[in-house]
Amino acid sequence: MITKRSFSAIILVAASVAGLGGARAQGLLSIGADNDFEANLPFTVTLATAVGYDSNSNQAPDGFDEADTGFWQGGVVVAYASGSPVTKVKVGGQYSGFYHFDTQPGQDDWFQNFRATLNVTHSASRRLQLGFNGWFAYEFQPDFAIGQTSSRVQDQYTFGYANFSAAYMISPSITSVTNYTFSAVSYDGENADDRVSHLVSQQLKYLVSRLTALTAEYRFGATEYDSGRNDYKSHYALVGANHAFSRQLTASIAGGAEFTEFDSGGDTTNPYFEGALNYRLAEETTLRWYNRYGYDPTNAGTHQERLSYRTGLTVTQKFGPYLSGNAGVHYLHQTFTDGFSSLGDREDDLVNLTIGLDYQILQNVVLNSSYTYTNLSSDAEFSDYDRSRVSLGVSATF
Repeated sequence: MITKRSFSAIILVAASVAGLGGARAQGLLSIGADNDFEANLPFTVTLATAVGYDSNSNQAPDGFDEADTGFWQGGVVVAYASGSPVTKVKVGGQYSGFYHFDTQPGQDDWFQNFRATLNVTHSASRRLQLGFNGWFAYEFQPDFAIGQTSSRVQDQYTFGYANFSAAYMISPSITSVTNYTFSAVSYDGENADDRVSHLVSQQLKYLVSRLTALTAEYRFGATEYDSGRNDYKSHYALVGANHAFSRQLTASIAGGAEFTEFDSGGDTTNPYFEGALNYRLAEETTLRWYNRYGYDPTNAGTHQERLSYRTGLTVTQKFGPYLSGNAGVHYLHQTFTDGFSSLGDREDDLVNLTIGLDYQILQNVVLNSSYTYTNLSSDAEFSDYDRSRVSLGVSATF
């Protein structure tokens, strides 16, 4: 059984060996991921502050007392990138503190978000490329683009992953890609959903043309909960394709079957699908659309199985020399089955919408505005809720 102490130790070990290589984690972010990043970015520091309004800071279900409150936010972001034809490194980190002015009795009024990322790629030879992608986060707001925590996080939680990859070109047409990914989630309070996951994959990529590649892949995953109740192992058999419509527009798709075995007994077979579309036009426009259907680690604490369909679209757009915007919409449909203590099946539908505008008032000073809306509909009692957050702030980069 994995305890919280051993969870922290594994995360630290993963971070300490980050220099071994670099690619991407196998989660929502890895689906059709774009590995491009600025090769050389001097060390930069951004300071930011904002005030805003939260319509339901305690995430109260419909019909219950919602804690609508103003809040203050302050934080710092650091970034650095350096690269050569052989080795590229990108490091990032951010910290934000949130203070809510008016909360419900027993509700914390201070929260904090911390994230650190490391991306390294190394060309060991003309045929072999090694990679590492690491992510560590301590936060209280779920990131729906990652899809690792529940839609209603009442506690601060820690999430981390470490992904190691090796891509070897067997011939000009065939490439072997091997991945190992470690990921874990741990909540501050006692929670049956604390878990550690391991995923190993082996992919063969066949280059049909300069623009199109076919893929065949096997994955094996194992997830162990702190409670030991929902432990399971999964096997995946997938085929897919990657295609570049142009230098700016790329797409990837993979599908097949997922075979899941539960340590407590029983097994299930489900279809699995993932796909993404990426568009990048210099610094002017970026777009990413992802889709995923398959088994997820259950985080209801009361059911053994959770099938999910996730889709999301994120866009950034530069409208001129001073004004830029970003928007994202994420949709999640999940079905919980095989409930403990004779609980019935359950279905949830969640929509998360974010819109932001940035206006540059000085060379290194930007005004920021954002709006976020979240709505959860469920056939489980006392689960429906909605929440709006709006903020206005300023940031300065040095």
